[in-house]
Amino acid sequence: MNYTNKDRETIIKATQSANLLHQDLQGLVSADHPLLGDYALDLLDALVVIEKKLQRLQGVMDVLQETHGDSHAH
Repeated sequence: MNYTNKDRETIIKATQSANLLHQDLQGLVSADHPLLGDYALDLLDALVVIEKKLQRLQGVMDVLQETHGDSHAH
């Protein structure tokens, strides 16, 4: 897999953003209005899947960088 430093930075940023959204949605789960809490739970379920995929992708990129050095980062 060839990737650039920009690609890696974008994945890191996306992973961090997903984590921040995860924290916000967790807070919204306990909203005063029960409908908001229900929606937050639904969104949180979907976000967890996305967040895990981003983390896996970042992990793969990290392993490739460690294994092959900077020769794959163009």
